Amino acid sequence: MKESIRRDILHVLQDSLKAIQEKDALKLREVSDHVIHDCTVSQESEVVSVAVIIYSLSKIFDKWQHRDDKKWKKFKIRVVNDLNKALQFLKEGNVTKYKTILQGFFKAIGDIDNKLGLYISKVISQAKIKKGSRVYEHGLSVSRAAEILDISIWELMSYLGNTKIVDQDPVLTKKVKERLIFTRGLFT
Repeated sequence: MKESIRRDILHVLQDSLKAIQEKDALKLREVSDHVIHDCTVSQESEVVSVAVIIYSLSKIFDKWQHRDDKKWKKFKIRVVNDLNKALQFLKEGNVTKYKTILQGFFKAIGDIDNKLGLYISKVISQAKIKKGSRVYEHGLSVSRAAEILDISIWELMSYLGNTKIVDQDPVLTKKVKERLIFTRGLFT
């Protein structure tokens, strides 16, 4: 993992912990968006996973009606502890243990309880699609974005078809004739 990406993820984890303590689901969502650039550059699974996990947590923590339940309180404690562990392992440069913590997040999210688990599995699926669209928006192809987020191309294309991302005007470049004149000028 590149050092610049490692530092970015460290900041994302710290900001996520702060957002959870402040019960700020919107800030969690913003934090997950920050790591999208790193997803596009590195295309590493541990970067993509942290974006999906933080976004999923933002959706979960947005539903505060579950906070009085004992399972919910245990879940929140586990999330905070695991974020702290992930932060520590990444500071130490232990990427293997960091990846193990990330895998544990998906299990923890699914283990809250059966009723909430169905909602959460949908959240994780939607988070992957949402983050896939953001990665696509940053310049990766649809197929590559789907591949690194482990979703089908069809799911991502269906989502993109319902957004305005694909309708945005392409970057305007010079006409072919102007580019040809410029290129010939380089060699004379």
